[in-house]
Amino acid sequence: MSMKKATLYARVSSDLQQKERTIESQIAELRKQIEKAGDVLVKEYIDDGYSGALLDRPAMNQLRGDLKKDLFDTIYILNTDRIARDVTYQNIIIGEMLRYRKQIIINGKDYIHNPENKFTLTVLGAVSELERAKLIERVMRGRQHRLNNGIMLGNGHQTYGYTYVRKTPQRPPSFEVNEQEAQVVQYIFEAYAKGDVGIRTIGQQLANMGVPRQKGRNRLNQSQLKYILGNIMYTGVRYYNMMTCRDPIGAQQKKHIRRMMRKRSDWIGVEVPAIVSKDLYDKVQARLEFNRACYRNTKQPHPLSGLVWCSKCGSRCFAYRRTYYVKLVQQVRTYRRASYKCRSDSCRNPEINTVILESCVLDMFRTIVTNPEKLYGCVDLLKRKRRANRDKAKKRLKVIEERIRATEEQKRRITDLYASDELAREEYIRRVREYEKEFETLQSRRKEMVRYAPLFANPTLIRKDVEEYSLTVEKCLKHHSDSLTARQFLLNFVTRVEYQRKDLKSTVVKLRGSIPVEKVPVEFTVVHTMDWHEVMARRPKQPSEEDRYYRAPPHIV
Repeated sequence: MSMKKATLYARVSSDLQQKERTIESQIAELRKQIEKAGDVLVKEYIDDGYSGALLDRPAMNQLRGDLKKDLFDTIYILNTDRIARDVTYQNIIIGEMLRYRKQIIINGKDYIHNPENKFTLTVLGAVSELERAKLIERVMRGRQHRLNNGIMLGNGHQTYGYTYVRKTPQRPPSFEVNEQEAQVVQYIFEAYAKGDVGIRTIGQQLANMGVPRQKGRNRLNQSQLKYILGNIMYTGVRYYNMMTCRDPIGAQQKKHIRRMMRKRSDWIGVEVPAIVSKDLYDKVQARLEFNRACYRNTKQPHPLSGLVWCSKCGSRCFAYRRTYYVKLVQQVRTYRRASYKCRSDSCRNPEINTVILESCVLDMFRTIVTNPEKLYGCVDLLKRKRRANRDKAKKRLKVIEERIRATEEQKRRITDLYASDELAREEYIRRVREYEKEFETLQSRRKEMVRYAPLFANPTLIRKDVEEYSLTVEKCLKHHSDSLTARQFLLNFVTRVEYQRKDLKSTVVKLRGSIPVEKVPVEFTVVHTMDWHEVMARRPKQPSEEDRYYRAPPHIV
């Protein structure tokens, strides 16, 4: 009997098994089996601390890659649940091994691909999957019971301002106040609640004061300070059970886990020592909420931030400031300029000065949007002949309904394939999600087309609402006096602003908005082309011509 080149695969999942080195007992048992069979061990594949619910494991991936090579002839595995906990994953891995003519030894027995062994493998895999589900359920039920009784979980979570005390056989884990860090937390909350300084300034002050630094970090940065200000634990309650998995099927692989917040009623709170009062915490949250909802930039506001898009590539534009210096005859003068610029690095649409674009948009409101007759001609729904639009809408609705029926038929066909074992579980889940997403999109489009149908038959409804909209815009336009009110005005009436520099002498600006007509938003588009003279007239004041060394920044509209 000739000796064969053999390899072994071993796996443990939990951290406790990894610490207790239970993987070594598996390796020792498999080595005994290889020695007893008279084979030669050439390589070992070991996944230490990886769950069997995951198909993506380092050693398993390496083993599957080496199947194509003539590295070994026989694979030794202690049990079927070491291959995977999921039946589908087990069939995939064993199928690949048999495809490359490898001998499989499971628990000392030769696995031959026949109906009996396949049935046994499926049953054992189902039992392993059920055992894992029950184990998770018991662990979660135990955690829930301890939390309901006010017992802290021993997860080793570190929070600035507290010292985590590990659990012992006599007492559960707990949090104790770190007096030195607690003073810093109180200072952060009090300084921010006053409203005089921001988060970045507080971070600079703490750095200058030499506050205690967190482990592994130079100082408390802006993101950490923001997390501290929003952490309700400092009021005396630490909450658990706050997150849940949005997609339990896709959560079998870590890269597909999507988490979402649970309802507030499902949270479970455990009392901890308080560092700040509830009133102080509420004041801080009120200011954070105001800052999130309010556009704050008192030095040089950008009313169109978040509303500007590039007409050339379709990307969003961002506003930024820069400082440049002009050399004069006897001095150096400093200038600051703000511009909107396309986010795409490959786009060649030049940036545009904020003053030019904002003044142009406001003039478009004053001259066109406040004029009902001109605005009526800018409504997208009525730019062409009404009958042609109506026929086009009917054709589009018919196409959408046909696609809905086709999507439902494809979904039924995929379900039949999965029921007859002609389609793998992962592929079935992926396709079903795609079809459901497409079905929801088509349904929303169909509802939108049905809602727009009456507007084609009776355009007078649109004219009446256009007049009311123009009157409302005219009233609101008179009341904005500063950057905050102008920003709020634009947010209320502007959907997006697009710009593109067509050539060296013209820049096209498109203003898009929506008019509510019988609870149906009707889009309108106002287009204005600025020539070179208008652009130069809208530009902010530049240095005088007598400053002989002045050079304007390049690539600016």
